[in-house]
Amino acid sequence: MARGRLSGHLASSRLGVNLAFSGGPRFAILLVAIATVAIWAYALQPVPPRLELAVLDVGEGLCAVMRTPKGRTMVVDCGTSSWRDDADVGAKLVVPYLQSLGVDIIDVAVLTHPHADHVVGFPGLLELKPAALVLDIGQRSRSPHYRRFLKVVKSCGAKYRIARRGQSIDM
Repeated sequence: MARGRLSGHLASSRLGVNLAFSGGPRFAILLVAIATVAIWAYALQPVPPRLELAVLDVGEGLCAVMRTPKGRTMVVDCGTSSWRDDADVGAKLVVPYLQSLGVDIIDVAVLTHPHADHVVGFPGLLELKPAALVLDIGQRSRSPHYRRFLKVVKSCGAKYRIARRGQSIDM
């Protein structure tokens, strides 16, 4: 057989390998089908759960939504000082995002401090998507936004806790 030619055999004299190839087009189609199935089987494997973090654009304030591999949801702050209507940021921006994730109840809501740009949207959010647990740093404020936040936390039936150094939460 001439070097580099295929004539019933696949030859590679450089590697010293001679493989019989006598199946013709049916064998080639079978090889392509097997390769296709293998590629799709790999591509369709379940994706391992992962931590997801979304920081929502609420203007100058902050709102971060975390989803854990166990499917738990944590919302950290919910405020703004430059959105169209500050009080509506929770109801009109954060709630639709949570609905797109299939979230009905927030597992943990965290207020990092009671300034308006972190708290003003929480009442509207918690009225529509109640939290099981609310963590607050314990910095009291006389602002109307913070007082409304505390009132809604109580009315939605959430456990209210002051966060402590070293505290851990199973998410």
